[in-house]
Amino acid sequence: MVEAGSRRVAREATASRKGLSLVRLLYGGRKVGLYRVEGVREGSLMVSHGGISFPIGTELVVEDVHGVVSRASSTALATRVVENDARGMCLAW
Repeated sequence: MVEAGSRRVAREATASRKGLSLVRLLYGGRKVGLYRVEGVREGSLMVSHGGISFPIGTELVVEDVHGVVSRASSTALATRVVENDARGMCLAW
């Protein structure tokens, strides 16, 4: 039961952050803009479409400016675009 409860808490925490947090994306070492967080899952992050939409396979660095992705080692996270559709871009690490 603890596992199911912790999943529920994680979903609620994600839902409360949805659309309220921003991450900064970098491409080729250059800042390309702030993107609204639409969802967070273990190993991936869904962001809304911003000024630039990247094709699947593009390598991006995510700067976690609001602490959306909990990784103690760094606020910068190397990711790759794994989905890009009407819902937004999914970035995985």
